[in-house]
Amino acid sequence: MAGHVLRYLRRARIAAALVLPIAGAGALLGVFAAPAWAGCKDHPGPGVDWTGCQKTKLILKDEDLQGANLTRADLSMTDLSGADLGGAILVEATLSRTRLTGAKLAGADLTKAMLDRAVLAKADLGNARAEKAELDRADLSNANLAGANLAKSELSRAHLGGADLSGASLARAYLARADLKGAK
Repeated sequence: MAGHVLRYLRRARIAAALVLPIAGAGALLGVFAAPAWAGCKDHPGPGVDWTGCQKTKLILKDEDLQGANLTRADLSMTDLSGADLGGAILVEATLSRTRLTGAKLAGADLTKAMLDRAVLAKADLGNARAEKAELDRADLSNANLAGANLAKSELSRAHLGGADLSGASLARAYLARADLKGAK
């Protein structure tokens, strides 16, 4: 068995060393392409891929992160106040205690995201997807949730005072002790 593994590793090293030059491009193309990895050290910007990255306790206030891929990223306790996350993918992302005051999350995908105690006051979540999201004790006061999908989301003790929920789906959402005073 060990002999087979060693032969496989030798072949893999040889295969990885083979490259073909692309004429006129000045670049190299690997015969066996490695899987694409998230650029956790990449600077914030539109379309950045921070899949599975640890980005806790950062100050990303007013950053442009439109269309960013933040799937399973940990952004706990990060300041994203005023940030533009329009169309961003935040599936299964951890945003616990994250500050998103006035953030633009229109059309973002927050499916199964964890936003416990997150501050989303005055945030724009219009047409956002947040099915099965955990928003326990989240502050969504005066937030725009028009057309958002919050089906099966946990919103216990969430503050939704003054929030615009027109056209939002709250099917089977858990709203125990949620504050809906003045919500539309």
